[in-house]
Amino acid sequence: MSNSTQTKELASHLNAYLTALSERDLEVAINTILGGGPVNRREVGESHGISRERVRQIQNKIRQDLKSIADNYDIVETINSEINNVSLISVDDLYMLDKNLKSTLSTANIDLLFALSTIYETFEIKDGWAYIPQHTKSLTAIKKSIKEVSDEYGVCSFEDLEAVNIPKQWALSCGYVMYKDKILTNTSSCNNHAAAVLSVNGEPTTVLDLLDQVDRKATRRSLTNSLTQDPRIIRVNKNTWALAEWGIPEYKNIVDTMERIIAEHGGKISRDTLFDIMLDSYNVTNDSITNYLYSGPFTTKDDIITARKKKVEHKKHRAQLSDTKYVYRIPGGWAQLRNVTRDHVRGSGSHLPVAIDSLLNLPIGDTKRLTTPLGDVTAKWNGAQIFIGSVKKFVDSYGLVPGDKMLFVFSEDGTHFNVHPVSEEENTLEHLLSRMGVPENEPATFEAVSSALGLDKNSTIKDIKASLSKRKETDTLKLVERIEKNSQSSTFTKLN
Repeated sequence: MSNSTQTKELASHLNAYLTALSERDLEVAINTILGGGPVNRREVGESHGISRERVRQIQNKIRQDLKSIADNYDIVETINSEINNVSLISVDDLYMLDKNLKSTLSTANIDLLFALSTIYETFEIKDGWAYIPQHTKSLTAIKKSIKEVSDEYGVCSFEDLEAVNIPKQWALSCGYVMYKDKILTNTSSCNNHAAAVLSVNGEPTTVLDLLDQVDRKATRRSLTNSLTQDPRIIRVNKNTWALAEWGIPEYKNIVDTMERIIAEHGGKISRDTLFDIMLDSYNVTNDSITNYLYSGPFTTKDDIITARKKKVEHKKHRAQLSDTKYVYRIPGGWAQLRNVTRDHVRGSGSHLPVAIDSLLNLPIGDTKRLTTPLGDVTAKWNGAQIFIGSVKKFVDSYGLVPGDKMLFVFSEDGTHFNVHPVSEEENTLEHLLSRMGVPENEPATFEAVSSALGLDKNSTIKDIKASLSKRKETDTLKLVERIEKNSQSSTFTKLN
């Protein structure tokens, strides 16, 4: 009799035995043996009016009977031998030993392989893996060993695993991802996963190809934002990314790239050559190049393009920070009051007032990284306004929702950025100061309001109202009027 025929016969014999059991004993068998989960003998006994001890006796009798049947077949020894050789093996690999291991025990609604694991208890099955019980106890040690042989991007090879005597199956059972015959151990975030993929690829990769590998609910936009804020990863053309350590020139923006190409060609280049390089290497369209040729630091004569020795600075905007709606002077910098929107919650970026340009000093076409407590964010020109990257990390950390208010905070030198929540306590001077970004340790006075608005310290309430009216901050003006009406402080009297 072939092994396959024997296995089919074993399934038939086990089914016949279970079918012959009484209703009570079959339920005991299913609940305490074949279910494969934790057993509460007391509850099983109560449902049948018998003691916990009686349930145990029936359980032991049935298990012994099932073993006596299965002991007559070689497949049991074969399975145990395969698992003990490697400690852990995929269920699919065991099914390949004998297709009849998939035979269903209709009385218990499980297949033969799972039934044998519960009858003998010499191996366990979970999440598509069969393993000896001791394996689960050593997962922590296994993970530690795998991480020790992984590179800085969380990548290790099968050869690395062999060096520390860890089978590939063990690594996969830890929840790690396999990619191109490599194990990825750090895929907890989009950028970490992308960095690992780049490390394996060893060459620049498009954002769409990275998106195909990042196993999570990411979009092209959200992945791009994550990559932009990771210092380990750089953009090398419009849609392609690389590891910074490879030393490939970073594609910052169109203007920067055009300047670099011109410099590499001795300071001048033909229009056609520049267009070909920008399209072939950086996927930049002719229309985009043309726009920057006439707005950026370039001179074109007889179809030969040169870079001016001095960059043409974009036209400074007349708007002043001190006159800009919802922008306030604070110690060490400036704060802008913002409404939290669905876009902020989703992770989209935001446009900034044109006056912020005077603080960031960002030439047209350039990109600037701003340091934050939660990682760098980028600021860049988008049309006639400056665009700042996602603040989702801040929104999530403060538990903000659409309709709440927050402050964008910029340092005086335009290099640091932060987000602060706004006090929800309404119609108080403290709430007004919170809206303006005045630190909580500052005295709650109308002088602090004057300072935030860029007014003289001797300004009156009338001056504050006039400034808010000029700024068109209608809601802030009404708040001041309500505070004025309710205030009886000496400070208030003084300012009047």
